Amino acid sequence: MLRRTIPLLALLAAAPALAAELPLKPGSWQITSTVRSMEMPGAPAGMMAKMIGKTTTMRQCITPAQAAGGPRQILKASEGKCRYDSFSVRGNKLDAVMVCTSGQGNMTSRMTGTVTATSYTMDQTMTAPSMKMTSAGTGKWLGPCK
Repeated sequence: MLRRTIPLLALLAAAPALAAELPLKPGSWQITSTVRSMEMPGAPAGMMAKMIGKTTTMRQCITPAQAAGGPRQILKASEGKCRYDSFSVRGNKLDAVMVCTSGQGNMTSRMTGTVTATSYTMDQTMTAPSMKMTSAGTGKWLGPCK
């Protein structure tokens, strides 16, 4: 679940920036994320070593409605569990802080990067009560959804 969540958060963070400043291109996106570092006290031996440096690639279909909806559409999908504490786009530079609440406490995700209508690069730091993780990600538009 965590492997799928990290790259998806990066795309979701980029999407409102694109909707606000640039036309986000609906369609199939390839999302790649690499875990750079991880701190998780009490984690099983070797677990973090297996995750650090691991690259995950997935595809995500962004509908025209999602592309046009910007942050409201994306946060709506979280059913009220996520919000942006800050969100700034200057030119094609993104700087955002998103906080999501769960039964285990808050997860804060700080994202900085560069976005266009068809691509992004993103650095992300996620902190939660029992972990801290940094990752780097990219996204690129591939074409229509299939």
